[in-house]
Amino acid sequence: MSLEDDRFSLERLRYDFEQVKFSKSEEREERLFKANQSSRRWSQIATFIPILAIIIGLFGNIYLESKKQFNVNAAIQLKLKRDFIDKQLSEFYYPVKMRLEKDTAVWQLSDRLSMQNRRKTGDEFSKYIEKSVILPNQEEIIMIISKSFGLIKNADEKYDPKPLSESINHYQRHFAAYKTLRMLNIWDLNPIDVCQGCEWPDLFPKLISERIAVLEQQREALSEK
Repeated sequence: MSLEDDRFSLERLRYDFEQVKFSKSEEREERLFKANQSSRRWSQIATFIPILAIIIGLFGNIYLESKKQFNVNAAIQLKLKRDFIDKQLSEFYYPVKMRLEKDTAVWQLSDRLSMQNRRKTGDEFSKYIEKSVILPNQEEIIMIISKSFGLIKNADEKYDPKPLSESINHYQRHFAAYKTLRMLNIWDLNPIDVCQGCEWPDLFPKLISERIAVLEQQREALSEK
């Protein structure tokens, strides 16, 4: 082999070595580039994570506050509903029922119902009972109805107030006729004797008692919530 051939072989080896070196250098640069990119991505993610945590925490707090406010509002609404039913009972139904029961009890003392009582006590006693007890008691019922008629039903119930309203009107006709007769000192006649539809409204006390039972059930259901 000549000297020229040896020189060519050496150059060829040097060239191959440089090619390998260049190739390895490219691979190393590529790995460094990818490593830098990955590092930057993780750095960006690491920067974003606290922000994401803050956002999640913020929305979490908003949700919890919203749920808390919802529960508070629901509790307020329940209380308002219970309070209104209490108002219906305490300002309308209970007072009317109590006076109707009083009316029934005291009426037994009047000679309008019992000849035996008249013989025992006399007309003056019966007249006094009617003027001093029964008439004022019935007038109180009329005043309660007039003042608190808006409490006849609440917005949360499906109740038709027409039968009770008609019975109330019946009661008011009865009272007007009864009071007029007694104020004119007419004692031998009762409302049923002077006008149609002026007799004692038997249905009225029954409807009042039924409404009280229903409203008490409604209030109990609300209390359980």
